[in-house]
Formats: sequence, C-alpha cells, structure tokens
Amino acid sequence: MKKTFPIACAALMLFGCVNDTTDSVYPFSMSLKTTNACGISESVNQYEILHYDSDGQLISRFQPDEFGAVSARFTRKYETLAIVEQREYQLNVMVFVDMPVNEYGDWWYKTNSSDGCDCEQYDITVRPGSGSARHLNFSAPAAVASVESAVYNNVNVCKQPDSIEPLLVAYANDSDTESLNYFVSESIDALANEDNEVEILVTDPGRLISVATPENVSGAFYYSTGEMNLFKTDYTYSPNVLDHERVEPIQFVARKQFGMNYPLRNWTVKLPMSRDTTLINIEEPLADYEQLLGLLEKSQTQYDFSEQKVQDLLVVRYGMDRDGGWDEWTFVLPSKGNLKTNYDLPDDYPGKQGESYRSHRFFEEFSLYNVKYTDVEEVQANPEILKKLLGGNPIATSFAYEVEETFYINYK
Repeated sequence: MKKTFPIACAALMLFGCVNDTTDSVYPFSMSLKTTNACGISESVNQYEILHYDSDGQLISRFQPDEFGAVSARFTRKYETLAIVEQREYQLNVMVFVDMPVNEYGDWWYKTNSSDGCDCEQYDITVRPGSGSARHLNFSAPAAVASVESAVYNNVNVCKQPDSIEPLLVAYANDSDTESLNYFVSESIDALANEDNEVEILVTDPGRLISVATPENVSGAFYYSTGEMNLFKTDYTYSPNVLDHERVEPIQFVARKQFGMNYPLRNWTVKLPMSRDTTLINIEEPLADYEQLLGLLEKSQTQYDFSEQKVQDLLVVRYGMDRDGGWDEWTFVLPSKGNLKTNYDLPDDYPGKQGESYRSHRFFEEFSLYNVKYTDVEEVQANPEILKKLLGGNPIATSFAYEVEETFYINYK
C-alpha cells in the first residue's frame, strides 16, 4: 500500500539544530495535495512557502507550480519556513523553526469531497450500540446511539470508478461477552435491502492480546482500510484486535486525561502495531511539564527540554478569530530556545499583522512531543523514513504532554 505523508502530522518531523554555515547548497522541495472520499488526489495551489530569518523577518516567498510543487535552494542546512494555505473560511499557517532543508515529496490531507467518485448512501444500524456514537470505519453523521443499537443515516460510501468495493468494518463493546467485537464485509451492497438499509450484528471477538497501562488510562487501536482511510476502536472491556488481510494495524494510543480545571490536559503515548503484536506495555512518560505551564502562563519565554536525553519538540497552536472566518497557527520549535510566535505575514494578507491581530486568540495550546528514534541522524537525512514514521507506519515510540487555555471573545 502506498504510504502518504499527512500534513496534520508534520509537526513530528522537526529537530532543533545548529545551522551549518558552510558554502554548500541545500535543495528544498515539497508538494501539497489532497485526497478525497475515494482516494482521488488533487494538487493544491492556494498556498505558499515563506522563508524567515532568525529574528522572524520575512526573507523570501515561494509559490507552487501547477502541480502544487515548491522548489528552492538554501545555503544553510536548517531554515525557518512557514506553509501558508488559504482554505474557504480559514487560513492555516504552520511555522517550522530550524526545519531541516530537504526534498520532502508529497504532503497530503484528506477532504470530504466526492468529486469523481462512485458513491452510494446507506442507512446502517449496528448492534449492540454500547452507548457510543462511533462504530464504523466510514465517516458518518452522528449516530442515534443506545446500549442496544447505533443508527447511522445517509452514510456516504464511495469508491473510485471500476475499483473494488471498499471494506466495511463495524465494531462494538459487548457488555454480555465483555469484549471488543468486530464485523467485516467486503460488499456492503450485498448486505443492503432494496431501501439501502443495512443491519449489522457485531459478534466476532477477533484476537485477544495483552495490554498493560497505568490506572485511569484509556486506549484505542488504530487501523487503515485503504489509503488515508484511518479508523480507531476504543475498548471498554478486553483488548481484542482485528485480523483481516485488507485491514492494516497502525498503532495503539494510550491517553490519560486530567481534570478540566487543571491546565495540564493529558498525556498520550503512541506505540506502533503490526499483525504480530501480542503485547502492549504502556508506562507513564516523564516530562518537564512545569516549563510548559510557564510558557502557557507567560511567566517565561526561554525554555530547555533538552535534558530529557531524547528528541523533544515544542508545538504551539492557537486560533485567531476574524470577520468571516478564523485562522489557525501552528509553531514547531526545537527542544531548546526562546519562544517566539510573533511572525507576521506579508502585507497582501490584510489584517493579519502585529499585536492587534494576535490579541484575538480564542484558544492556545502547548504540546511537548518526545520521539524516541532508532537512529536520529538517519531520520533527519531520509525523507522516506520520515514519511513512514509520520504517515501511519511508525518506527518509533512517541508521547506528548499538552496544556491548553481557552479565550472567549466578547462580540459587540
């Protein structure tokens, strides 16, 4: 199966480094693409790459060609670059501080578009419902859920013309058997009646594995049933995994949620899975979250997470309210440095300059990512390894601490 590089996960690829000051020339290239409901790809042209100096001053701008590709050449190995993409009602800005200059290939994200797809809508009932609204591997409207059943109306099932039917997976926690059960069908059309109604009874317990976690930790298994088609199964009872030739295990994600009134929101640990996984052992990660709280509360701007003896990344994300839409900014910073998030966009992005604009934040989130690589230098030098790491087939263990503060805007 072809691996893709979701832009939503791109934050994990950066490393804090000191710039190489030789006279070498370092090529940079990337393409931004979307994939729709049935996997048809399309180039994105409504974005650009901005190049900043170490003080946050704009140096140059790079626009994509007709294929959504940007190419550039730099004289330093690490640069601060921003990807700025204009969507219909939202401006997305991702600022990468000390980004390794390299040829990164295609970056992808998924859309809900079904242009060019063959689609059919079904009303699907999953039993038991186990009081949850999530039971399918397809994107679906919110279910009418009870313990007995979960009902999904107008589920859009799409495929590319002349291709095989997409795989249908349903799953549910069964209180009678106290297990996470599955149902798999290679033809949803064969299950449907003349009104395109589908009734599913989920009874297959799959394969039981061992999962050890600290107390009060929730867990979920992540799978893929096709390119960019990821789904997860949360378990309440025994941890059963799904084995099927068209289902690829991706990772197990454990999360501990803290109290709503405590700024430290959660910690998350991600462990890669394979078809041979029989044991998952989760330990609570260690991190200097006091520094995270200090950054959030603005009591400090200097930070140093490098004493963790692992590769840490600080990710700062915030939303900006404006007339007719909102903007989302993400900053990916090295493990040691000075927190700087006051980068300005060029003048042809109206109204997005200075402190007045930045004061309209309605949420702010700080995350510390810790990625334990098998070979850090090899990962830095090889974009293909990065794609495998970030595109859903991890070669590493990662965890994140997050703190968040929400700002409420008073409208006149």
